[in-house]
Amino acid sequence: RYPIASSDYLESIGFQGRIFAHARYGSYLLFRLPHISVRADGRMNVPTEVAEAVQLVHERHFDQADNPSLARAIENIYGEGNPDALVLEAPGFAPDRPGCDEWVRVFRTSVEEVWMRPGVARALGVPVPACPGA
Repeated sequence: RYPIASSDYLESIGFQGRIFAHARYGSYLLFRLPHISVRADGRMNVPTEVAEAVQLVHERHFDQADNPSLARAIENIYGEGNPDALVLEAPGFAPDRPGCDEWVRVFRTSVEEVWMRPGVARALGVPVPACPGA
């Protein structure tokens, strides 16, 4: 599976920037959007710790709902390297995460999701819901 719909979406809004992507998605994103920066792609020509982090997300992201410490660890991995967006296999986050001041989901299908930093989304004209209590 490739993130075709997410790539179409990112292309349609003119996204440019850094992406953390699900392990299977990086090469396709680079193929479709060569002007972006993807943290890792299928070649995994990256430092060992990056490869291990990407692999952990790939193998364990479905376990987040039942394991809060894993959910926090995965959320920390998503933020390493300060990406502007995440292209993830759904569900990307545990049900009670993340804080809406950190990431907002801007696109989803039944199998893939795109999350952005709120400021990046606003700069691209993507509607960002207000945080509860803000």
